[in-house]
Amino acid sequence: GVYVILAGDLGSHHTRIGVDTFRGFALADDIAPFIIMNDQDHHAAWSFTLLHELAHLYLGQTGVSGGRPESRIEKFCNDVASEFLLPKSELTELRDIAGFDVNAAAARIGEFALARRVSHSMVAYKLYRVGTITGRLWSAIDAYFHDRWRSQRERERKRRKEAEGGPND
Repeated sequence: GVYVILAGDLGSHHTRIGVDTFRGFALADDIAPFIIMNDQDHHAAWSFTLLHELAHLYLGQTGVSGGRPESRIEKFCNDVASEFLLPKSELTELRDIAGFDVNAAAARIGEFALARRVSHSMVAYKLYRVGTITGRLWSAIDAYFHDRWRSQRERERKRRKEAEGGPND
């Protein structure tokens, strides 16, 4: 009974809406509840976004998700989605990560996330929420993963453009 749409532009690649603007949003309506997810986001993040937005609908709260979770509702929806995808009992093998630097922590989280087919950033967020890492380390790791994702996406875009024979930027 929930309509789900993947959309990250206004009908043209010229109007792409970045994940910094929105990752997803929920329209809580009794007759036609909608979840719209940004298809520009990494595929590994889609399941988290879907569950997060579904939590909004169960609360009866329309919401736009993206950026840092500031409100109590955003944190709650993040916690619901992350617990569903990765119960905190599975984090025990990462309990020593607090003493790592950003690169070592990101590498360890990356391996952990890949083995479970979940978002790297979600694992870092979950570690922060359960108190394994500090907010400062979480922010640094999250920025690291975001920068890496953007670089990879840019390389893929250039590779596709070269394969199509289009002009260079």
